Amino acid sequence: MVNENHESVIGIDFGTTNTYLTVCPYGTKNKFPIHIAGRSPAIDTAILYADNPGPAQDSYPAIGETATVTFGQAADKARSGMGYRYYANFKPEIARAETPRRCAADFFATIAKEAQKVGVRLEPGKNLVIVGAPSEASDAFRETLKAILAEAGLGPAEVVDEPKGVLLTDLGYNRFALADILDGFLVIDFGGGTCDFALMRRGEVVGSWGDLELGGRLFDDLFYQWFLEQNPGLEKRLVAERRDFYVWSYLCRLLKEDFSETVARNPKATVDSEIGRFGAVKGLTSEGFLSRASSYSPSAAFLRHGESLGTGFTPRLRSGPIDLIAWFADLLADGLKDAKVRAVSLSGGSSKWFFVREICQSLLKLGPDRILGSPNPFGAISEGLAILPAVKRELETARVKMQADKADFVASDLMPQVQSSLAVRATRLADAITLDLFDSRMVPIIKDSQDGPFKIGEVEAKILEAVDNYRETLTEMVEKEIGEEFLAIKAILQSKIQAWLDSYGLRLEGRLPSDAPPGGLLRIDRPPIGDRLTKPLVTAANGFVSAWAGLLAASVCGGSGLALLAAGPLGLFLGALGGLGLSHLGLRLGRGRIERLVKDQTLPRFVVKAIASDKNIAKARDDFKKDMVDKVNNIYKSILSTLPKEIDDAIVNEINQLGIVNVF
Repeated sequence: MVNENHESVIGIDFGTTNTYLTVCPYGTKNKFPIHIAGRSPAIDTAILYADNPGPAQDSYPAIGETATVTFGQAADKARSGMGYRYYANFKPEIARAETPRRCAADFFATIAKEAQKVGVRLEPGKNLVIVGAPSEASDAFRETLKAILAEAGLGPAEVVDEPKGVLLTDLGYNRFALADILDGFLVIDFGGGTCDFALMRRGEVVGSWGDLELGGRLFDDLFYQWFLEQNPGLEKRLVAERRDFYVWSYLCRLLKEDFSETVARNPKATVDSEIGRFGAVKGLTSEGFLSRASSYSPSAAFLRHGESLGTGFTPRLRSGPIDLIAWFADLLADGLKDAKVRAVSLSGGSSKWFFVREICQSLLKLGPDRILGSPNPFGAISEGLAILPAVKRELETARVKMQADKADFVASDLMPQVQSSLAVRATRLADAITLDLFDSRMVPIIKDSQDGPFKIGEVEAKILEAVDNYRETLTEMVEKEIGEEFLAIKAILQSKIQAWLDSYGLRLEGRLPSDAPPGGLLRIDRPPIGDRLTKPLVTAANGFVSAWAGLLAASVCGGSGLALLAAGPLGLFLGALGGLGLSHLGLRLGRGRIERLVKDQTLPRFVVKAIASDKNIAKARDDFKKDMVDKVNNIYKSILSTLPKEIDDAIVNEINQLGIVNVF
């Protein structure tokens, strides 16, 4: 529960091998790990009880490395006298058996006591306690974990999926583009006792899978067996001295970690190592490791460990041999199926294995820059959980400010840019239509008709036929032009929106992550372009021909028209038109009849040349082009009428992603 009155946030990563606690003053990112003992903040998830501790009663139970080393190095007589009971790797079993549950409760109670010794008070109520759990963990596991922390005296705790802790850390380190984190972000938490995969979108786990048995402890066991192979007869002595579990769970874990670090840097390296005072291993190579990992069976020590916790292992582990590498690869592939993954974040110590990265690259087809190991793979989860309130506050502050600034940005910056671009493009498209239709198709009809009997109606019919024949070409031209123009506009918009988002510290890439269909940011349902443009062209053609009729009538009413009085029936008609006046004739016959009368007349050649002069054609061309500019602009305006909302919705969609850290 988020409470501004909390003093601090305690982020807990309860691991199978190691546990980490990070403290952060509430609402800040000033995080620091809790060091219980030693130089490392890692606390071995181990506990040592002593039934007969004598004067050292307050020292037990011991936890962490102290517990492991004390138990492992004690003489057998001392162990028996003290009544030692040592447990480790109990996390996966806490919801299945009482012994692991009791171990976990005592483990955290001891952590609280030890933390107080170094000045960190884990008092109930004063701190917001957030603990991670594997995504695939059951409700029973989560409820058990909360009950354990309450029983240990840490107070009520919130349980958050461990991958969200990784996501928060990645946000804090700014390691991935926000676009990747929002749209197909795979977190692989391959730790000591579990392998947890989580596919995240918009900050939420949309798919989680894994295996609570596949983990680093199996590789600890692999190296334990490798060590025994090179030291024949040692196992019997270790069992007799009850040191087999110590060597397996601790010393061979250190060997495993050293080996994985070494071969990650140099795959051809050979590793030699001393294993405490119990012996040495030599000539360990990646080839030898892969050979053993492909045919692994649990050791007797590992099986005894399961029995000591009161739990068994699945038939898969008991049946053996198992290909551990294929197990990991198959588990990853089965969960992904056809899911889109844009980036992978690796956490947990086992994620440092070379084969993990290689399998991810092979299955996901991602470059190495999209598969990153955490800068702190062991403490990434606890760090992320500790800064959760601060990250939420930062993102919410940015969201509110961006929401307030958005309207002005769209109205003052984006829309003027779009309108300016479209104005230029409308003129260009009108030029293309004018050249292709008017100049190349309409004007030749007029020119060809000047040398023969010329009837306006016949010429008009030819022009309209040319327009009809041009309809398909025009539709293709307009659709192509508009498609290309809006692709260009989309690029402009995205560039500007990107820059605006960048100014708020959002690290997006060159495209906006959205659920818009392919084709862009502007989800335009285009009207039937052909009909909307060709119909105005027909009207324009009628207007052009009518203009000739008007020009003819005007010339007759003027002085130049008197020369036509002797031109037969047309002369009689024009004489009547001149005598009565255009307005009176219009009242008697109506505009439609006048136009039909004029269109049906055969005009003399010199009249045709006067009317269809280059000057008049040029003027008609200008009028045609202007009309086309208007028509194209009307189409753009119709499309643009929804554009501000489309832009607004797209930006709001991005702003709302700042609320991704909604975990409880």
